Amino acid sequence: MNHATPSGYGPCIRMTAGDASALAELESCCFALPWTQEAFAEALTGLTFSAFGIRDEAAGGLAAYIGVYHTPDEVEILNIAVRADRRRRGYGRLLMAAALRDAAETGILRAVLEVRTSNAPAIALYESFGFEKAGRRRGYYHDTGEDALIYVLDLTVPRLSFNPDSGRKPCEPSSPPTGK
Repeated sequence: MNHATPSGYGPCIRMTAGDASALAELESCCFALPWTQEAFAEALTGLTFSAFGIRDEAAGGLAAYIGVYHTPDEVEILNIAVRADRRRRGYGRLLMAAALRDAAETGILRAVLEVRTSNAPAIALYESFGFEKAGRRRGYYHDTGEDALIYVLDLTVPRLSFNPDSGRKPCEPSSPPTGK
């Protein structure tokens, strides 16, 4: 499957607590159980949460983001949110590559995530990065009772998909990472 890099987007940046409002707004458009502005602000001031985003002024500001929790040896992909009018343009792929590359560069060994069983586009994206199904959480999603599939990825295995052929890192941080 060919995934084009989005054109006309702003740089992929590391989000800060100052971005909490924009993150919450995008989150509320994409998810039935969204994080609040306060939850984002608190998470972004801590040491175990990171988020990368892509601004697209044609989309009205923040077009996409990925949020992750990390420990010294594991990163958990929490959410990838892309505005509905910007989906299937490569934003999710770029953000996933950025988060996985950032994790691998900081010595994290494994990535893990949960995904709704009905979310075929997300499952295809994750599998294209080499994530493998490791289990199922029955009735995991409280809003629908839907099961979650658990996927894992060994970050010690070199992968070309972390390094798009753009000649630059997938996301250039606007500020240095914190807490790692």
